Amino acid sequence: IKSEIAKQAQVFFLEQIARLKLEISKNQEELNQYGQERGIVAGDMTDVAIKDLEQLRSEKTIAETELAKRRAKLNSILNSSAESLDQVRESPVVSELKQKIAEKEREYGELTATLGTENQKVREVRASLDAARDTLQREVESIGKRTIDAARREYNDSTRQVAELDRLYQDSTARV
Repeated sequence: IKSEIAKQAQVFFLEQIARLKLEISKNQEELNQYGQERGIVAGDMTDVAIKDLEQLRSEKTIAETELAKRRAKLNSILNSSAESLDQVRESPVVSELKQKIAEKEREYGELTATLGTENQKVREVRASLDAARDTLQREVESIGKRTIDAARREYNDSTRQVAELDRLYQDSTARV
Protein backbone atom coordinates (compact mmCIF):
# COMPACT_ATOMS: atom_id res chain seq x y z
CA ILE A 1 0.00 0.00 0.00
CA LYS A 2 2.81 2.40 0.89
CA SER A 3 4.61 1.73 -2.38
CA GLU A 4 1.39 2.32 -4.32
CA ILE A 5 0.86 5.63 -2.53
CA ALA A 6 4.48 6.57 -3.26
CA LYS A 7 4.00 5.69 -6.94
CA GLN A 8 0.83 7.78 -7.11
CA ALA A 9 2.59 10.69 -5.44
CA GLN A 10 5.52 10.40 -7.84
CA VAL A 11 3.21 10.37 -10.85
CA PHE A 12 1.27 13.33 -9.44
CA PHE A 13 4.42 15.36 -8.86
CA LEU A 14 5.85 14.51 -12.27
CA GLU A 15 2.59 15.61 -13.86
CA GLN A 16 2.61 18.83 -11.84
CA ILE A 17 6.21 19.51 -12.84
CA ALA A 18 5.35 18.86 -16.48
CA ARG A 19 2.33 21.15 -16.29
CA LEU A 20 4.33 23.92 -14.63
CA LYS A 21 7.17 23.61 -17.13
CA LEU A 22 4.69 23.89 -19.98
CA GLU A 23 3.05 26.87 -18.33
CA ILE A 24 6.42 28.56 -17.78
CA SER A 25 7.45 27.89 -21.35
CA LYS A 26 4.17 29.28 -22.67
CA ASN A 27 4.51 32.35 -20.46
CA GLN A 28 8.09 32.85 -21.66
CA GLU A 29 6.95 32.67 -25.28
CA GLU A 30 4.16 35.17 -24.62
CA LEU A 31 6.55 37.49 -22.82
CA ASN A 32 9.07 37.24 -25.65
CA GLN A 33 6.39 38.00 -28.23
CA TYR A 34 5.03 40.91 -26.18
CA GLY A 35 8.47 42.36 -25.72
CA GLN A 36 9.31 42.03 -29.41
CA GLU A 37 6.03 43.66 -30.45
CA ARG A 38 6.66 46.61 -28.20
CA GLY A 39 10.41 46.79 -28.63
CA ILE A 40 10.88 46.32 -24.89
CA VAL A 41 12.98 43.17 -24.96
CA ALA A 42 16.30 43.52 -26.70
CA GLY A 43 17.45 39.94 -26.12
CA ASP A 44 15.81 36.70 -27.09
CA MET A 45 13.86 34.75 -24.48
CA THR A 46 14.84 31.52 -26.17
CA ASP A 47 17.95 31.52 -23.96
CA VAL A 48 15.70 30.75 -21.00
CA ALA A 49 13.88 28.04 -22.95
CA ILE A 50 17.21 26.52 -24.02
CA LYS A 51 18.43 26.52 -20.40
CA ASP A 52 15.20 24.81 -19.37
CA LEU A 53 15.69 22.27 -22.14
CA GLU A 54 19.26 21.64 -21.00
CA GLN A 55 18.03 21.16 -17.43
CA LEU A 56 15.39 18.71 -18.62
CA ARG A 57 17.97 16.83 -20.69
CA SER A 58 20.21 16.65 -17.63
CA GLU A 59 17.36 15.29 -15.49
CA LYS A 60 16.57 12.77 -18.22
CA THR A 61 20.20 11.63 -18.38
CA ILE A 62 20.32 11.18 -14.61
CA ALA A 63 17.06 9.21 -14.71
CA GLU A 64 18.36 7.02 -17.55
CA THR A 65 21.52 6.33 -15.55
CA GLU A 66 19.42 5.35 -12.54
CA LEU A 67 17.28 3.14 -14.78
CA ALA A 68 20.39 1.36 -16.07
CA LYS A 69 21.57 0.78 -12.49
CA ARG A 70 18.20 -0.57 -11.47
CA ARG A 71 18.03 -2.81 -14.55
CA ALA A 72 21.48 -4.21 -13.69
CA LYS A 73 20.45 -4.71 -10.05
CA LEU A 74 17.25 -6.50 -11.07
CA ASN A 75 19.10 -8.74 -13.51
CA SER A 76 21.71 -9.53 -10.88
CA ILE A 77 19.04 -10.47 -8.36
CA LEU A 78 17.14 -12.56 -10.90
CA ASN A 79 20.32 -14.44 -11.82
CA SER A 80 21.32 -15.11 -8.20
CA SER A 81 20.17 -17.76 -5.81
CA ALA A 82 18.12 -16.48 -2.91
CA GLU A 83 20.78 -17.70 -0.48
CA SER A 84 23.40 -15.45 -2.07
CA LEU A 85 21.39 -12.23 -1.77
CA ASP A 86 22.67 -9.63 0.70
CA GLN A 87 19.18 -9.31 2.16
CA VAL A 88 19.23 -13.02 3.05
CA ARG A 89 22.81 -13.08 4.31
CA GLU A 90 22.17 -10.01 6.50
CA SER A 91 18.81 -11.17 7.84
CA PRO A 92 18.76 -11.58 11.63
CA VAL A 93 15.97 -14.17 11.27
CA VAL A 94 18.08 -16.26 8.88
CA SER A 95 21.10 -15.95 11.19
CA GLU A 96 19.03 -17.06 14.16
CA LEU A 97 17.60 -20.03 12.23
CA LYS A 98 21.07 -21.08 11.07
CA GLN A 99 22.33 -20.94 14.63
CA LYS A 100 19.36 -23.02 15.80
CA ILE A 101 20.04 -25.57 13.04
CA ALA A 102 23.72 -25.78 14.00
CA GLU A 103 22.74 -26.44 17.62
CA LYS A 104 20.21 -29.10 16.58
CA GLU A 105 22.79 -30.73 14.27
CA ARG A 106 25.30 -30.86 17.13
CA GLU A 107 22.70 -32.29 19.48
CA TYR A 108 21.58 -34.82 16.87
CA GLY A 109 25.17 -35.91 16.23
CA GLU A 110 25.86 -36.40 19.92
CA LEU A 111 22.63 -38.33 20.48
CA THR A 112 23.07 -40.62 17.48
CA ALA A 113 26.60 -41.40 18.62
CA THR A 114 25.38 -42.54 22.02
CA LEU A 115 21.79 -43.72 21.43
CA GLY A 116 21.61 -44.64 17.74
CA THR A 117 19.14 -43.39 15.17
CA GLU A 118 16.08 -45.38 16.33
CA ASN A 119 15.85 -43.84 19.80
CA GLN A 120 12.71 -41.72 20.45
CA LYS A 121 14.71 -38.72 21.68
CA VAL A 122 16.96 -38.89 18.58
CA ARG A 123 13.90 -39.02 16.31
CA GLU A 124 12.40 -35.98 18.08
CA VAL A 125 15.61 -34.02 17.66
CA ARG A 126 15.77 -35.10 14.00
CA ALA A 127 12.16 -33.93 13.46
CA SER A 128 12.97 -30.62 15.14
CA LEU A 129 16.07 -30.28 12.94
CA ASP A 130 14.07 -30.98 9.76
CA ALA A 131 11.42 -28.45 10.82
CA ALA A 132 14.08 -25.79 11.42
CA ARG A 133 15.59 -26.47 8.00
CA ASP A 134 12.15 -26.17 6.38
CA THR A 135 11.53 -22.90 8.22
CA LEU A 136 14.91 -21.59 7.08
CA GLN A 137 14.17 -22.51 3.47
CA ARG A 138 10.77 -20.78 3.58
CA GLU A 139 12.32 -17.66 5.11
CA VAL A 140 15.08 -17.54 2.49
CA GLU A 141 12.52 -17.94 -0.30
CA SER A 142 10.30 -15.25 1.22
CA ILE A 143 13.16 -12.77 1.51
CA GLY A 144 14.24 -13.62 -2.05
CA LYS A 145 10.74 -12.98 -3.38
CA ARG A 146 10.43 -9.67 -1.49
CA THR A 147 13.84 -8.62 -2.79
CA ILE A 148 12.87 -9.42 -6.39
CA ASP A 149 9.55 -7.63 -5.99
CA ALA A 150 11.24 -4.53 -4.59
CA ALA A 151 13.83 -4.49 -7.38
CA ARG A 152 11.07 -4.83 -9.99
CA ARG A 153 9.11 -1.96 -8.44
CA GLU A 154 12.20 0.26 -8.44
CA TYR A 155 12.93 -0.67 -12.06
CA ASN A 156 9.33 -0.01 -13.13
CA ASP A 157 9.31 3.33 -11.29
CA SER A 158 12.51 4.34 -13.09
CA THR A 159 11.09 3.20 -16.44
CA ARG A 160 8.00 5.40 -15.91
CA GLN A 161 10.14 8.35 -14.82
CA VAL A 162 12.36 8.09 -17.90
CA ALA A 163 9.32 7.82 -20.17
CA GLU A 164 7.76 10.90 -18.59
CA LEU A 165 10.97 12.91 -18.82
CA ASP A 166 11.42 11.75 -22.41
CA ARG A 167 7.91 12.93 -23.25
CA LEU A 168 8.58 16.29 -21.59
CA TYR A 169 11.87 16.63 -23.43
CA GLN A 170 10.27 15.85 -26.78
CA ASP A 171 7.47 18.36 -26.10
CA SER A 172 10.01 20.99 -25.09
CA THR A 173 12.25 20.47 -28.12
CA ALA A 174 9.23 20.94 -30.36
CA ARG A 175 8.58 24.37 -28.80
CA VAL A 176 12.19 25.63 -28.87
